[in-house]
Amino acid sequence: MNELRATVKNIEQVDDLNLVEFEFNETTLTMMSLHLKDVFVGVKVVLSVNSSHVMLAKSYDKNMSVSNAFEAKIVDIEYGQLLTAIKVLSGESVISSITTTKLAKKLDFKVDDKVSVLIKASQLAIKEVLND
Repeated sequence: MNELRATVKNIEQVDDLNLVEFEFNETTLTMMSLHLKDVFVGVKVVLSVNSSHVMLAKSYDKNMSVSNAFEAKIVDIEYGQLLTAIKVLSGESVISSITTTKLAKKLDFKVDDKVSVLIKASQLAIKEVLND
């Protein structure tokens, strides 16, 4: 599970649905949530996202239906028989993405490649509210 330290920037609410914006490495990330507890603008949090929900793109088309996109650099690739784990660095955060080995080879990912990290708003979650 990936962990991203971020600060709550804005909260929009309609009935029980919340759209929460976070500041992460000079990028705004957006999360959908049905319930918020102890989360207010200015609060520092740890966000989590499963490695299988992190997409990587060598070329990002801003017309895609994904709320969160930011730049990173590939720092490690572990090819398995069926799956490949790719680690990227954004700021001081290392983020893992898992994809099929067939696709990773087709996209010809290499260490030091610059990529876009793509995460849908529905895939982010608040793991912890920090009190520092």
